Amino acid sequence: MSNSAVQRRVVATKEIFDALPWFVCILLTLTALTGYASLDALILLTITSLVPNSWQVARTTLSLFTGVFFSIAVLLAFADSALNYFFARSVDIQYDLLLIPTVWDLVAQSSGTFTAFIVFAAGFSLLAALGWLGAQVIKNSWPITSLRSVKIPLLIATGFFLWAEVPSKSPISRTVSGLQGAVNIHNREDPFEQILLAAENKVLKLPWNLKQVSGQDVMLLFVESYGRVLWDDPAARAAFKPIIEQGQKDLEAAGYYIASTFMHSPTYSGRSWLAHMTVLTGVTTRHQSEWQRMLTSRVLPLAHYFNLAGYETVTVAPNMDIKEWPEGDFFQFKKNFWAPDINYKGPRYGWSKMPDQYLLLQIHKQIVEQSTDPIFAEVTLTTSHAPFITPPFVDETPLREEALIAKYNSQKPPKGPVIWDLTPEKYISSVNYSLKSVWQFLAKEYPRQGTFIVLGDHQPANPVHRVNARSLGHHWDVPFHLVTKDETIYNRALESGFTLGLMPDEKAEPLPMEASYSLLLTLFSEQP
Repeated sequence: MSNSAVQRRVVATKEIFDALPWFVCILLTLTALTGYASLDALILLTITSLVPNSWQVARTTLSLFTGVFFSIAVLLAFADSALNYFFARSVDIQYDLLLIPTVWDLVAQSSGTFTAFIVFAAGFSLLAALGWLGAQVIKNSWPITSLRSVKIPLLIATGFFLWAEVPSKSPISRTVSGLQGAVNIHNREDPFEQILLAAENKVLKLPWNLKQVSGQDVMLLFVESYGRVLWDDPAARAAFKPIIEQGQKDLEAAGYYIASTFMHSPTYSGRSWLAHMTVLTGVTTRHQSEWQRMLTSRVLPLAHYFNLAGYETVTVAPNMDIKEWPEGDFFQFKKNFWAPDINYKGPRYGWSKMPDQYLLLQIHKQIVEQSTDPIFAEVTLTTSHAPFITPPFVDETPLREEALIAKYNSQKPPKGPVIWDLTPEKYISSVNYSLKSVWQFLAKEYPRQGTFIVLGDHQPANPVHRVNARSLGHHWDVPFHLVTKDETIYNRALESGFTLGLMPDEKAEPLPMEASYSLLLTLFSEQP
């Protein structure tokens, strides 16, 4: 073999080894981006490969940019995968960034500040390491200097692979697309505007005199993560059914009529406020940008009609630890009953700032007993929020605040990472506790005539599902119970497709949650 041939082979071998970091970089991109990679990373790598070594400033700048790109791409990919698993949604960057302080608070309050610091520090360190790795691969790779470079076919082949095998957009591409959608909604250039217009016109055709509930209290009791999985999972059903049966027995003994159905929530496993907005306005609200747009719309919320009818309207949110929220004026509640107003002094159970049983007692003492007008209240019950830490239940009548606090202080909640073991058993226990608290509140404690809606906001997170709700077509379904002493309202509900008792007809088609708005106005108003 001639010296020139040997030399060519040596050069080719060196170029192959020189190209390996590029190939590894591309494979790393594919792996790190968990299958969501598109042409984003490849374009960046290609641009960098065309910059000669003599352009040191440009190569350094590109290497730094690549490091940042890697960190952002991996963060978005991880967040996208986690959100799809837990919440059945993709990254919503304008909203999810605002969640970082909330996540810190959740971990710190439930597992301790030190644990929260370790978790966040480990996450940022991993991102920094991946960014450094990406930057080093670019910085130390030789550029393409010849059209015969083996890097060219490697890049082209990988590009075709990405184009053919990974049809999904990358997290970065989808994030940009999501931001554009949010801008369109903000600028009122989105189809959601037509939905709002239809909702504004629909209200004009609905009965809203509320004469059927005249003088009665009306409450919407949202039970956190109360989902259809409790019916679909045989083991969950067996543990949950006795609470339903006893609740129905106690409510009927107290003179209530009960009817139930399933509803299709606009959200899954989180973002409860989307469900609240949907019920209170009759507009399906699936995204944070739509929720923000609703706050500036002309849609009339349910509280508007109750205000006109002379009700004291109250929103009860025990985890709201602020005193003012100007944007919340959209909902037209006259009074906020939030954490500072409740002034709970006991231990915190997971995410929930106070147990549901304690909250319901305070509603009784500070709202119901103090009001001479009928009450319309939206109540958020939070005990059954992940990580599902169940407080002790006090079974006594009448319920006393001193007894509750003494019980909580004697059985303080667990702390540390162990609480994040999200099991079906913990979830069922927390929901059972919330429902027992509601049944006790209505059947044994409530002193006035009232009509109550007890409903779930969304299904729980995937880790507590032992059956595939999506395959059953129940992914978004939640129960919706009407509890009333007004036989006319009860009969109207049955005529609308509800089922007698607390167990909805599992064969019936769930109603869309936005239908609850017009349904409630119709049930509660005198018919023409």
